[in-house]
Amino acid sequence: MRYVLANEKLVVAGRIWKGFPLLLNTRGNPMEPAQSFLWDLISSNGRVSSPKSWDSYGRALYDFFAFVFANGLEWQQPGSAGVPSALEAHDVSE
Repeated sequence: MRYVLANEKLVVAGRIWKGFPLLLNTRGNPMEPAQSFLWDLISSNGRVSSPKSWDSYGRALYDFFAFVFANGLEWQQPGSAGVPSALEAHDVSE
C-alpha cells in the first residue's frame, strides 16, 4: 500500500486536483473503498476545500488501513464479546 499526493497532472472534469490524496494498493490501483470515500468527501462542494485538510484525511485513512493490514484484521468485521473490531482496536491516541 502506498500513499501519494497527486501532482498537477490529475485533472478531472477540467479541474486540477494537485495535492489530492491517492491510496494505492500493491498493484498501483486505487485502494477501495477508501479512495472512493476520499473522492466523495473532498469533491463535494462545501465539504473539504483545503489541500492541507485533504492530506490529513488521506493520511488518517492510510494509517488505519496500514494498521489493519499489518495486523491481519478484517476492517469490515464487527467486534464481538471481548474482541474489538478493527476500528475499535485502532487507537490513534498512542
